[in-house]
Amino acid sequence: MVVLRLDAPAAANEQPTLSRRWQLVTRCWLNLEPVVLVALVAALLMDDGAAVAGVLPQGSAEEKVMRDVEVSITAGRRGLGSLLTRACHLDSQTLARFNVLDAPMAQPRSARNAATAGDNLASAAAEPAPADTRGVSAIDVYVTTPFSVFGSRRCAGVVDRHGAVVSAARLAEYVQQHPLQGRGDQPVGAAKPVAPAVEDSIVLPALDASWPGMMPPQASRFVHVDRIPAHVVRDLVGEGKRLARQFSGPLGPPASLLDGIVVEATRDEYAVAIPMRMVLALTSLGFVAPADSSFPQEIRVATHGSWVRLDAAFGSVVWAAGVLGLQR
Repeated sequence: MVVLRLDAPAAANEQPTLSRRWQLVTRCWLNLEPVVLVALVAALLMDDGAAVAGVLPQGSAEEKVMRDVEVSITAGRRGLGSLLTRACHLDSQTLARFNVLDAPMAQPRSARNAATAGDNLASAAAEPAPADTRGVSAIDVYVTTPFSVFGSRRCAGVVDRHGAVVSAARLAEYVQQHPLQGRGDQPVGAAKPVAPAVEDSIVLPALDASWPGMMPPQASRFVHVDRIPAHVVRDLVGEGKRLARQFSGPLGPPASLLDGIVVEATRDEYAVAIPMRMVLALTSLGFVAPADSSFPQEIRVATHGSWVRLDAAFGSVVWAAGVLGLQR
């Protein structure tokens, strides 16, 4: 059942300096095991460079965070490029993060479903753990937005590290300006995926430490709750923009408008409250199909713990209240 609500609004053999050591904590704390993190902090407090070197040997999490990321996108470039461009228009400092999936690339799907990333719940029903990234895999690319909501779209390709974070603007330049050597783009899920070539890849600086908080759960872990007609979302966005123009200040729309619950979806024991920030992100990223198109005219609502997910025709948005670094 859906209820609508719209209320008014260093070199490997060198011991790092003290300042450098504390930088390691800020860069690595999301990537280290708790025991290792405790040992690292203890070594820092003792100002023991040798101990720090022992905690963070060559090939450690710190190096993985800092090293460059090699990426090759072999399918779904057009849709990914559209997402990245829109996200960068919202925020020039937008980040992109790669969530590598072990989804089989030899299972054909209908052209419409293959062209859309909003089919995540269906296509990832048996989604396993992150894959060995040496071969072509399905990749969910997440982007940050000024709405404190993650947007995502699925593509296929090769990335040398699951969870790597790069500049969305740099990735957009690669996707749009670096051709697949005349082979053309392919829909995600094509029966014969394009094999990556050296000349098709790009090496981008890693920005893992800048990612705001936790990553959303895998799509397969979300529980489907309900479906919302796309025209309802378009109507809500129109009203939301009107209220934003009326009440916004120098810093943009007020938090009360973004946090306002505009849709409530329920099924059995599940109750999902959808704030305006998710609706605005969904349309700003171009995920909702035009009213006169043949693409799906509905939005799927799903939940997992504190996370809420909306799947539309061309992509998904994910949000969780109170997740570190996401709230304005």
